[in-house]
Amino acid sequence: MGELFVTVKPRVRAQVRRSIQDDVEIDDVVQRVFLAILRGLPEYRGEPAVETWIAQKTASAVRRVFRRQNTRRSLKHELQLALQLRAAGAPEARLDARGRLHRLLGHLPEDLRRLVVLYHHEGWTHQEISADVGISLSTVSKQLALARRMLRDLAERT
Repeated sequence: MGELFVTVKPRVRAQVRRSIQDDVEIDDVVQRVFLAILRGLPEYRGEPAVETWIAQKTASAVRRVFRRQNTRRSLKHELQLALQLRAAGAPEARLDARGRLHRLLGHLPEDLRRLVVLYHHEGWTHQEISADVGISLSTVSKQLALARRMLRDLAERT
């Protein structure tokens, strides 16, 4: 398990970091992922590929974090965060784009937002999403296209 931990930890941490910014929380989630891997090893039968299986465990751990938190942050909270980041010297353009994207994603229904995050931020394939979410490949494609249209429409209105 130690060798697996050393080999896979950077990839798991990078996947978690794409969704969570707090280093302490990232460490907690990475630990939870490895506990889930350890607990799941007796039932693992080689399908899907081990990398995919670990990525799914990681995505599940991240989703649990978001379920516990209110994923739809208020504009007030976003502005407070923006002020804190700006005071810390964060580049303003990047901060504005990040905040705008976060607000736009917050307007999507939960199921569509989940697909967008898995595909565009986590780098999952349509097949991996289909297996994890339990919907057909064509539904994954159609819902991602719908989510993109909705985001484009929201971006044009705001």
